[in-house]
Amino acid sequence: VSFPVYTASLNNEKDIFACGGEDLKLYKYDYQTGIEIDNFKGHFGPVHCVRFSPDGELYASGSEDGTLRLWQTVVGKTYGLWKCVDTVAVDAVTTKAEAAS
Repeated sequence: VSFPVYTASLNNEKDIFACGGEDLKLYKYDYQTGIEIDNFKGHFGPVHCVRFSPDGELYASGSEDGTLRLWQTVVGKTYGLWKCVDTVAVDAVTTKAEAAS
């Protein structure tokens, strides 16, 4: 690796590791051979944290740019849809002005 590495993570099968650092990219390597499998650009600041999910199908990276990105270990696999759902009813929310009156 030709740049300062700040973080690395080994998946549970101990066959792939991911690392990132100063050059803003995330790299995926074969653990046994040390051969680079792939690299990804997505952050706009140095990468300070990378961790595999418990099932090894995803890994997350955190950057100095304030973002968290999720990456697929096997690119193209469908994982479903993640949707943010507002569970607070609008009528149940009281503003400060309403509470003061």
